[in-house]
Amino acid sequence: MNKYSLLLVAVSIISSGLFFYTSWIDDVNAQEEQSIETQLTREQISDLRERITDLRFDLQIYKAEEAKLKVDVQNAETHLKNMENLEKQAKNNHKLRPNEDNRVLYEEAKLNTLEAIQELANIEAEFAAKEKQVELTERDVEDLEEKLEDSEDFIQTLSSSRTSDKTKTIGIMLSKSCIIQLEQNMPTNCPGYDDIMELGLDTSRPESGEFFVDDNGVTKRGKPAMDNHFRLYDFDEEWNIIIDPDGNFAQRIKLVHIESNVGVFSIDTDIKVNNTRILHDGRYVDNCEDATIDASRWLELLADTIFYVRSGCGEEFTSFDSVITITDVLMEHDIRTTQKWQQENHTKWILQNCLQEYGKCS
Repeated sequence: MNKYSLLLVAVSIISSGLFFYTSWIDDVNAQEEQSIETQLTREQISDLRERITDLRFDLQIYKAEEAKLKVDVQNAETHLKNMENLEKQAKNNHKLRPNEDNRVLYEEAKLNTLEAIQELANIEAEFAAKEKQVELTERDVEDLEEKLEDSEDFIQTLSSSRTSDKTKTIGIMLSKSCIIQLEQNMPTNCPGYDDIMELGLDTSRPESGEFFVDDNGVTKRGKPAMDNHFRLYDFDEEWNIIIDPDGNFAQRIKLVHIESNVGVFSIDTDIKVNNTRILHDGRYVDNCEDATIDASRWLELLADTIFYVRSGCGEEFTSFDSVITITDVLMEHDIRTTQKWQQENHTKWILQNCLQEYGKCS
């Protein structure tokens, strides 16, 4: 924190009291912790998705192995039953004819039965282990999917509430295409940040970065002097307008983008009724959070759009109407000129005039 920032804090302490200063510091620390948590959560989401994909693939293999082992158990049970029957038969033969050959056959049958018992026990143990592996893997997938859902909900909550209740701030940003056109000195309708600054709209503090002219002659905002400079605006009662906010600040505030060519577009609510179509031109506003205006009309639209967005995007807060109503000219066609009508009419004529007498219409 530089000397100017320390002076700003000191003035804040004197004017608002020690309690306000303590609350401000707590908010800064909480924001830092939340920022770290957000970054970790975003990284975890990517890792979780990869892990879940891998586990699902493994689970398919485990289930296939489990199904094969289940068949192996059934085959081993059948084999054991056959060995037991052969042993029983050999025992009866030895009992009826107690000679050396039958004794050897009986001993071999008993060994075969013992081997079949051991084989079945091994396969059953392997099958039980595979069942457990499938169960644990399914549980891991469920746990990770739940964790993923919680993480995505957390990110969605942050995204939907990115504009703090304490912060009344709107940013003005040039689109990438506008920046490129200005840097390459190409013909463009886009204003430079220096042109926008001349309107006297910017209310940013020095901690948010000073403007400078780069090597291409383009005016830009420099790097902020503080990591959490955006928290300096939290307790302002009046709305702030920040020209060219840095990325960390931009994702926390409402924005007005100036685009080189917005063009004519349609939105989800536009419908065509009969021969009338609804389109839009000049300005697009997304959920009263991000607005995009056409560079060719930026002087007309910028102030109106700022007022419109910060007032909640009610129709009464704008004098600009982006709606274009297009009425398509209906064209009338003579059905008698169509091939289908002519063919059907010809067939009808044949039925009426040519079937009464052979060769009449030939």
